[in-house]
Amino acid sequence: HRDEQPAPPGDTGAVGGRPAYMSQMQHEQQQHAYEQKLDRWKAKSMRCAHTARDRIEKALLFPQGWLVDIAPGAGDDKRQEQLELLRQIYVPELCIMDHHVLHEQ
Repeated sequence: HRDEQPAPPGDTGAVGGRPAYMSQMQHEQQQHAYEQKLDRWKAKSMRCAHTARDRIEKALLFPQGWLVDIAPGAGDDKRQEQLELLRQIYVPELCIMDHHVLHEQ
């Protein structure tokens, strides 16, 4: 989403060190359009960040979720090893993703 950030308008075509009246008006219109696009982009970026943060937190905090064994103590050592490996891989990864989303917000 970061690649979609609008670019500011270019320089006004200055005449004799001062922009011509028409160029100045055109630049002001471009600046206004840029500011509107930037405001829309920021709002969309915030919505995306909130959605990502909420989904990451739901994945981390899901009660009786995918990181919790359904039948603890069932004696299946292979399953316990797989769950431990999943926790070691994905919990830190999700925390890092959450940090990046919150930091860029």
